Amino acid sequence: MIMVEILKEIIKIKSNITIHEVEFRTTQGEVYILGLPTDKYLGERTFLSHMISNALPNNNGYLGEDDIPIVLDRIAEYFMVKPLYFKRDKNHERVRIGSSIRTIREKKNIEAKELAMKADMDAANLSRIEQGKFSTGIDTLGKIASALDSKIEIIPNSATIVKGLGKKREVHNLTLRILSEDVSQIAHNTELFCGAGIIISDKEVPNSMGGWYEKILVVTPYAKELSWLIESIRDIYGNLINLDNKEPFYGSLADAANRYIKTGDGSMKGLLIYVIG
Repeated sequence: MIMVEILKEIIKIKSNITIHEVEFRTTQGEVYILGLPTDKYLGERTFLSHMISNALPNNNGYLGEDDIPIVLDRIAEYFMVKPLYFKRDKNHERVRIGSSIRTIREKKNIEAKELAMKADMDAANLSRIEQGKFSTGIDTLGKIASALDSKIEIIPNSATIVKGLGKKREVHNLTLRILSEDVSQIAHNTELFCGAGIIISDKEVPNSMGGWYEKILVVTPYAKELSWLIESIRDIYGNLINLDNKEPFYGSLADAANRYIKTGDGSMKGLLIYVIG
């Protein structure tokens, strides 16, 4: 799954329609803009990021024209509303290209003035190109590429589409529960999960506990909430989990939890949504 970063959200009126516009960036630096009517529930930023990530085909962060109908259908399914528009941020293309030029130049230890001279162009224009503030043609880009001993390529997007396990709606509803309900109260009577190669605990586990060193240990103050989540996921995917993939399945959830504990913002909802992702 491609993880996305929400860059900006604005509310605007267009043709008497109120639009929630979301600008986001994929892991490969591509920036896209999604416009949704605001009379539908959109949720928190973590929810938006999770849902949009699930809607994107696994094309290494790039989308071709053939992918757009797929993305629109998936977004309509996740948000239960038809998007008004979904498009690549063309202004960001200039920023991305300019940033690439600057990165290559700096790696080669070439000063901007030297590159401008080699490319037979004005140094001020080169600076604006690197900052993404100047639209330039293919001939000028070719000169810059040649001066950097590089080349311009048009690379096709991958056509690979990763199909889910047919449980998207249940996962979607589970995510909504996490964002809208008091999970701590729901999970109050949940027993801490232990099995299938993982242990979830709110404190460090002593060595005497049945060879814990051979298991993945997840220590979090939200141990009950995380245990509840894993049981909920088990209820969704239970018929697809057999003895051969049982430990890898639960292990991936535990690994995700540990990654979030190390790098996340420490919130309970953030932890649960990250594990779902």
